[in-house]
Amino acid sequence: VERAIKAESRIAELEAENNRLAELLHNEKSQLEIATDLGNKRWAALNKIYEDGEKRNTNWCKRIAQEGLGIKNA
Repeated sequence: VERAIKAESRIAELEAENNRLAELLHNEKSQLEIATDLGNKRWAALNKIYEDGEKRNTNWCKRIAQEGLGIKNA
């Protein structure tokens, strides 16, 4: 009986640790998705400026760069 109680207690501890680690992993994955999205937006903005910058004025380039950096009111 005592062994069963210890086993159940250990199972509960491991389940709690598993849940904690799952939450940490979820948070890390969310941060990675955000960083990836921001990186993609920056590359897209740089590419747009590279391809069309000569045809546009500096204000257009600045606005596109700010949009790529996620700056509001660009």
